[in-house]
Formats: sequence, structure tokens, C-alpha cells
Amino acid sequence: MSPSCSRVGAHDAAAQLLGALHAHNLKGTYGDEARRLADARASLERALGAGPVQRSMAQGAGKDLSWASAQALHTIEQLVPSADGATPGATEGR
Repeated sequence: MSPSCSRVGAHDAAAQLLGALHAHNLKGTYGDEARRLADARASLERALGAGPVQRSMAQGAGKDLSWASAQALHTIEQLVPSADGATPGATEGR
């Protein structure tokens, strides 16, 4: 989830995912999971500042959990080198 995105520098994506999770008011989040989410937000705020994190979280807040899952997978795909050696996120012909 967002801690992993944050660790690899995908801060905006991580904050949007965090926003989607918070928007759905996951009342079942407690203990270790709640601490990990709080740690992720603190890490994002250290990296970006509170204002940018809040704006990115607001963008994710209007999204459902299905979107959050797809966004996480898309972000991972952009970060992982492909088997053919192409640069992640690069488009042919550029």
C-alpha cells in the first residue's frame, strides 16, 4: 500500500491511496495496521510537506477502493523495469 509507494519515491500516488483509504472510514483499522497508516502519512508529510499531502489525499478521497487497487498496480508497473529492458513509464518514439 502507501508505505511501499512512499519508500520508492511515489509520494503523490501513496498520498492518493491513503486518501482513498481514509475516505472510506475503515473503522476496522487498529493496532499495527493503524500505526503503519499513521507512519505512512508522517513519512509523506516529511517528504512533501503537510499541504501537498493533504491535496493528494483529497484527490484520492473521492475514489473507491477498486480505483485504489488499480492505482497501486499501475504505480508498481511504472516502477518495475519490464522484461524487455524498456524504461518504466517510457513511450516508444519519444
